[in-house]
Amino acid sequence: MSNYNITILEEIATLSVSPRGEEKKLIKSRWNGGAPKCEIRKFSVDGTKSRREALTKSELLSLRDALNNIEL
Repeated sequence: MSNYNITILEEIATLSVSPRGEEKKLIKSRWNGGAPKCEIRKFSVDGTKSRREALTKSELLSLRDALNNIEL
Protein backbone atom coordinates (compact mmCIF):
# COMPACT_ATOMS: atom_id res chain seq x y z
CA MET A 1 0.00 0.00 0.00
CA SER A 2 1.35 3.42 -0.96
CA ASN A 3 1.65 6.30 1.45
CA TYR A 4 0.33 9.65 0.24
CA ASN A 5 1.07 12.99 1.82
CA ILE A 6 -1.55 15.70 1.31
CA THR A 7 -1.18 19.28 2.47
CA ILE A 8 -4.23 21.54 2.40
CA LEU A 9 -2.94 24.93 1.29
CA GLU A 10 -6.24 26.85 1.28
CA GLU A 11 -9.95 26.34 1.87
CA ILE A 12 -11.42 28.37 -0.98
CA ALA A 13 -15.16 27.91 -0.48
CA THR A 14 -17.79 25.77 1.20
CA LEU A 15 -20.05 24.55 -1.58
CA SER A 16 -22.67 22.74 0.51
CA VAL A 17 -23.48 21.30 3.92
CA SER A 18 -25.46 18.07 4.21
CA PRO A 19 -28.25 17.57 6.76
CA ARG A 20 -25.75 15.48 8.79
CA GLY A 21 -23.27 18.39 8.82
CA GLU A 22 -20.81 17.09 6.23
CA GLU A 23 -19.25 19.92 4.23
CA LYS A 24 -18.31 19.84 0.56
CA LYS A 25 -15.48 22.31 -0.01
CA LEU A 26 -13.32 23.60 -2.81
CA ILE A 27 -9.74 23.45 -1.55
CA LYS A 28 -6.23 23.92 -2.89
CA SER A 29 -3.92 21.07 -1.95
CA ARG A 30 -0.50 19.61 -2.67
CA TRP A 31 0.04 15.85 -3.01
CA ASN A 32 3.47 14.38 -2.24
CA GLY A 33 5.18 17.74 -2.79
CA GLY A 34 3.79 18.10 -6.32
CA ALA A 35 2.18 21.09 -7.97
CA PRO A 36 -0.87 22.55 -6.21
CA LYS A 37 -4.25 21.26 -7.40
CA CYS A 38 -7.78 22.32 -6.64
CA GLU A 39 -10.07 19.64 -5.29
CA ILE A 40 -13.67 19.32 -4.36
CA ARG A 41 -13.55 17.31 -1.14
CA LYS A 42 -16.25 16.19 1.26
CA PHE A 43 -15.38 16.56 4.95
CA SER A 44 -17.15 14.65 7.71
CA VAL A 45 -18.61 16.42 10.74
CA ASP A 46 -15.40 15.89 12.74
CA GLY A 47 -13.30 17.41 9.92
CA THR A 48 -11.72 14.22 8.58
CA LYS A 49 -11.45 13.91 4.84
CA SER A 50 -13.47 11.53 2.72
CA ARG A 51 -14.03 11.22 -1.03
CA ARG A 52 -12.40 13.69 -3.37
CA GLU A 53 -12.15 14.80 -6.98
CA ALA A 54 -9.00 16.59 -8.06
CA LEU A 55 -8.97 19.28 -10.73
CA THR A 56 -5.90 20.60 -12.50
CA LYS A 57 -5.63 24.35 -13.08
CA SER A 58 -6.74 23.82 -16.67
CA GLU A 59 -9.77 21.77 -15.58
CA LEU A 60 -10.67 24.39 -13.00
CA LEU A 61 -10.52 27.12 -15.65
CA SER A 62 -12.75 25.01 -17.91
CA LEU A 63 -15.19 24.53 -15.04
CA ARG A 64 -15.21 28.28 -14.36
CA ASP A 65 -15.88 29.03 -18.03
CA ALA A 66 -18.68 26.49 -18.14
CA LEU A 67 -20.29 27.87 -15.00
CA ASN A 68 -20.01 31.44 -16.27
CA ASN A 69 -21.93 30.42 -19.40
CA ILE A 70 -24.98 28.93 -17.69
CA GLU A 71 -27.93 30.77 -16.28
CA LEU A 72 -28.78 29.85 -12.72
